[in-house]
Amino acid sequence: MKDKISIIILAAGKGSRMKSPKAKVLHSISGKPMLYHIIKASQELSNDISVVIAHQKEEVQAQMESYFDDINFVVQDAKNFPGTGGAMKNVTPKNEKVLVLNGDMPLITAEALQGFLIQMLMLLCLFLT
Repeated sequence: MKDKISIIILAAGKGSRMKSPKAKVLHSISGKPMLYHIIKASQELSNDISVVIAHQKEEVQAQMESYFDDINFVVQDAKNFPGTGGAMKNVTPKNEKVLVLNGDMPLITAEALQGFLIQMLMLLCLFLT
């Protein structure tokens, strides 16, 4: 399954509602940055993971590269192409099937993502028959 789906994690936002100078995805949850947890869960499902970054991009990339060595980082031109559409603009997934996740979901598990994908495949089968 790992070579059949690409995962794109959106981690470019400022997290301004958190009232912190630190990028939202770098806030610690259980001793690790929030983004770490979603990447870790994603690695159980895919070997093609891209993380879209913008706000504090150097710090976000450096921290994640201290944990992972096989993640693609894509820098969003948030000034000219804001929002989710802008985030997806320069991402080139390897696979036809793509799962897009938010970087601020540290409690998501690989099992939950797997269950979601199974349900989606079942729904697709219903529509095709």
